[in-house]
Amino acid sequence: MIKKYKALAPRLHVVSSVKAIHERAQYVDVTRAKAGLETESYDGQHHKDLRPSEIKKSEKRVEQTKSAIQSFLNPFDVSDYDKLYCISSGAHVPHSVERDVMTAEELGKQAKGDFITHRLETKENYFSPVNKMKLKTFQSSTRTVKLKTAQNKIITYKQHSSVALQLLVKSQGHGRVDVDELLKYPLSPVPYSLGTADGYMAKNDKSKGLQFLVKDLDNAPIPLDGNTMLIQDGNALFHTLADIPNNFMFIAQRIFDSMPKGIDLLFSTDMYHEGSIKDMEREQRGASEKLIIRGPLTKKPADWRTFLMNAENKSQLVDVINDVGCSDSFAPKLAQRKVVSVVYGLYSDQEETDTRVILYCAYAQEQGYDGVRIRSPDSDVFFIALHHARKFELTILFDTGTGNKRRLINISDLARQYGQVMCTALMALHAFTHCDSTSAFKGIGKIKPIKLLQKSEVFQETISELGDSWQISNSLHKGLEVFTCAIYGKGRFDSVDAARVAILKEKCGGADGNILLTRNVDLSQLPPCQEALHQHMKRVNY
Repeated sequence: MIKKYKALAPRLHVVSSVKAIHERAQYVDVTRAKAGLETESYDGQHHKDLRPSEIKKSEKRVEQTKSAIQSFLNPFDVSDYDKLYCISSGAHVPHSVERDVMTAEELGKQAKGDFITHRLETKENYFSPVNKMKLKTFQSSTRTVKLKTAQNKIITYKQHSSVALQLLVKSQGHGRVDVDELLKYPLSPVPYSLGTADGYMAKNDKSKGLQFLVKDLDNAPIPLDGNTMLIQDGNALFHTLADIPNNFMFIAQRIFDSMPKGIDLLFSTDMYHEGSIKDMEREQRGASEKLIIRGPLTKKPADWRTFLMNAENKSQLVDVINDVGCSDSFAPKLAQRKVVSVVYGLYSDQEETDTRVILYCAYAQEQGYDGVRIRSPDSDVFFIALHHARKFELTILFDTGTGNKRRLINISDLARQYGQVMCTALMALHAFTHCDSTSAFKGIGKIKPIKLLQKSEVFQETISELGDSWQISNSLHKGLEVFTCAIYGKGRFDSVDAARVAILKEKCGGADGNILLTRNVDLSQLPPCQEALHQHMKRVNY
């Protein structure tokens, strides 16, 4: 029997092979046709990447890539060309670093010429040492800390994202280090999860939170009854001007002409105080030289965006707008319009329009308006208005974006849908995860924390307490710590220090419990330690 089957085996193999060549493709085509799929054979005319499903995937990936690029700082879009900027932080470097970086090539060529002249041509001191030029680089602008060793030697510790981790790994071979105790400290002068190496706050795209909340909402109808007051963010309007006129009188007229007709308007601009909590953010955005505006006929600056980087320049611009608007020559443009010169009830020492918007809403309600429309691109305004919306009887609309992306959001309806606790929690969360004066958690973004907040009433109650008191209570501190663990994917932990250890061991922990340097783990991937998180809480609470 065995011999018989062996004799038949080659024949069976040939038959099956022959069928596979000319029949299997037909079976596939018939099956596809029955299923309503492609009926044409694959003869090279159809490529996998041309399938509708693949095209849809590719378009989605392109949109994701575009969104990521748009959220980055543009290192080539710098208006202050007189300074050298660091791409990683967006901040300009000290003058000494700038001088050495910009002249390095010239100094190198000069040194080469000196070597040829004094060593090769004269053949004197040919074998003498060549002195190294100690030029400063971008690395020189990072924070350094001087430490004393046990032998009283002074060493300099420079901050790098993975140096502390490498030291930790190497130390495991010379005696066990208590990792749990070690990770209770930030291990760097500036916590990498909250800041950059040169001491600036970490940033993310803060508009993502607003976009996520309103992505499924329909645009509110534009009010037509004329009983709605428009609140215009003046500073935002300055940045949208194009084709700047020749002098400041025409610039002021252009600003007036850009405002809508037939509606009561409140034009609000920012103030600039010394020692402001926003000074670091303004420094990171860049600064420019002060321009003296001697009157409305002063010529326009050569670079408008650079001009707006100086706080005093913007203050002078506001003064010119006021002077032009109150001049006799401008009176015909204001004919048949309601002009309110001084409203003492609107006086405020708040720096920005962001917070003064609520005062303007109260004024609009007092004057009998049915609603207000806030025109601003700033997501800070949206979250502040959302928190206060339920206090007003009028309708609050948020007008943001430009062109095809312009949106009109009914904040009052959204506030009624969410409830007061959720609205307050969203405003606090916006500050906790990054606004202009607070740091972001690197790699976390805005959307993930909002999703966690939406799923947990406990988190909503906890985060809504931020800002209620100057002191952070123990219960609030613990609740925020638990929430921080959750946004890093450690929802079962109640201590950020313990979460740091767990994440580190997941990334480079060996089977024997030792830390292995299997890959370069950036300290910014860990949550901040408890002490650093406490300082972050205090700044957010303020």
